[in-house]
Amino acid sequence: MRASRLLAALLLVAVSAHASPPPGTDLSSPEHAWWECHHDPADGKVCCNVADGHVLKDDDWKIGPDGHYKIRVETSWFDVPPENVIQPSTLCGPEPNEENRSMAKVWYSPTWNAENSIESIKVYCFMSGQMY
Repeated sequence: MRASRLLAALLLVAVSAHASPPPGTDLSSPEHAWWECHHDPADGKVCCNVADGHVLKDDDWKIGPDGHYKIRVETSWFDVPPENVIQPSTLCGPEPNEENRSMAKVWYSPTWNAENSIESIKVYCFMSGQMY
């Protein structure tokens, strides 16, 4: 009996941990469908199903001296693994909202430290603003 309660609790946590769109998102809009169609290049999972997407301001992402993307989350810079960068050839067609063309977007999950600040992140997908 105790094991089944533990299993039920773990399943509830796992189900609630999936990313979800922000409140007020028009789930039937072409823009929402466009963002939802992108997949993690490393493993093929839908980006929005594994992590929340974050739009980055121009000063929150850059290309480092090594040629790899870096993103700023809170006050720290993190490397974007090259295998998680969405390439132009894998885009789901032109983005329907012209206003967002220069924005970068990243899907990541943070790991928090004892001081309640982000210690590390796991990047699932990254799309540079230059790309679309």
